[in-house]
Amino acid sequence: LQALALNRNSFQARLALAEAKAQEVLWLTEQSLDANQALLTLRSEAEGAVTLNPALGESWVLLAHASLAEALQAGTLKRDPLPFLRAAETHLKRAQALPRRPTNLPLAEAELALARARLQPRRAALAPALQALEKAAKARPWDARLAFLQGRLLAASGRPVKAEKAFEAAFRQNGNLRPLKTRIQASVG
Repeated sequence: LQALALNRNSFQARLALAEAKAQEVLWLTEQSLDANQALLTLRSEAEGAVTLNPALGESWVLLAHASLAEALQAGTLKRDPLPFLRAAETHLKRAQALPRRPTNLPLAEAELALARARLQPRRAALAPALQALEKAAKARPWDARLAFLQGRLLAASGRPVKAEKAFEAAFRQNGNLRPLKTRIQASVG
């Protein structure tokens, strides 16, 4: 982040700040806290990274993260999240079309499916999200957040035993996720 203060036009600095803000937005959203400032910074830095290097898929994925966060925020505020979901989908398609696919693409695709399931609360919408998460988990077996998201979706789809297994796998990888479980189970239960 200090690199950004030294060189505002540095692509790597913008990308690093956007990645940090994407994590902050996710954490704030999970905690039901105000993520507006972090979201504005995420969007600004992701757009800057795309402008500086449109051939790098990671930039498009970060821009998709901003659109997903805006979709979730719109859903919370009783506004139409569909334009933001479509924007996220468009950004991910740009990343998919590049010769070198970004490593964070499977996770972003799973997060898009999860956002659709969250904003369109029909059990039928959960199946594509679970499939996307399974695909992403195979591509990123070290990512505890994927196992945690699987637990959330399995709990929401009425499969508590499988959900518990997914949560436990996430906690083995990252114990910091444990406090979120109670909050999630209360919201779907």
